[in-house]
Amino acid sequence: MTDKALSLHDYQYHGPDPDTELSKYTSHSEAAYDIGVLVAELAKIIESNVKPVLQRSAKWTREHKEALAKLKESIDEMH
Repeated sequence: MTDKALSLHDYQYHGPDPDTELSKYTSHSEAAYDIGVLVAELAKIIESNVKPVLQRSAKWTREHKEALAKLKESIDEMH
């Protein structure tokens, strides 16, 4: 995931690069796909690591639950 994030950082500054000299992404759609992969991984991290900590401290709110559900729904629509 770190490699994807760093590659997307390069893409942010250089945009798509057909020669892949400045960015590994040759098109916007390639970068968009990896953004989706990173967001999906972030949702997993929230579910497995952040949510339990907030639940233990009674700080996991209905808003958190709804936001995570909406994020996961958006990810499902991408696939």
